[in-house]
Amino acid sequence: MITPVLAEVMLERNVGNRTLRYPAVEKYRRALRDGRWQITHQGIAFDKDGILRDGQHRLTAIVDEGRDARMVVTFGIAPEAFAVMDTGSRRTAGDVLEINNRGGGRDLAAAARCILVSKGANPRGKRPLDNDEIDAFIRDTPDLVRFFELAAPVKGTLKAGIGLMAGLYLVHEVAKPTTMMDFMNKVRTGVGFSDKRDAALALRNGLISGTIACRYPLMMAAATVLAWNLWCRGRPARAASLRWNDLSFPLPERA
Repeated sequence: MITPVLAEVMLERNVGNRTLRYPAVEKYRRALRDGRWQITHQGIAFDKDGILRDGQHRLTAIVDEGRDARMVVTFGIAPEAFAVMDTGSRRTAGDVLEINNRGGGRDLAAAARCILVSKGANPRGKRPLDNDEIDAFIRDTPDLVRFFELAAPVKGTLKAGIGLMAGLYLVHEVAKPTTMMDFMNKVRTGVGFSDKRDAALALRNGLISGTIACRYPLMMAAATVLAWNLWCRGRPARAASLRWNDLSFPLPERA
């Protein structure tokens, strides 16, 4: 068991390590705080001279969070081994989903990440999310997988990014199924509009023309929610008016 006091002692042997990356420390702190800390083969490593070679971020998180944590501690590694530590391919949330036999893989993980960030206090901030947070969210939200399958034709028809799916799911959480399907089908097909300034049509046109940036999932999700809100109110819209400029993420209206 590594206590905060022991972690401080270990960090005194942290000589010549890489610059501390505070986002990484914060990820470990959240894992400790939320009870998601897991014992893995990765932990703390000291070389044969007693110098800390691996684990400074984990140890710093233990000190800053003031919580104990169980970890594997290795002693006596060769100093030259430091050159090959943490150089492998990073496992993504999509990889975790596939390993855990969850269909959808990368797209589902990206949509879940977008949804989680949109519900955060600062969606424009770069709050790092752990893979197990995303996996747990999908596991605890089976409705997301079902909706993903239902809405797949919309994404396929428009060749839109994953942000559209995330935005539609946020709408789906508060909308009546029939109203939601009407909106989604109009965005997908581009037919059934009596007004060329219809917000659903503006969303569709913006996705096709690239006015709404498909490369940025959060912006696309916000544009989808903004289009939904205008569509529910019966207000006209242009694709350019669906750009998200506020600090707070828009909330979908109930309809």
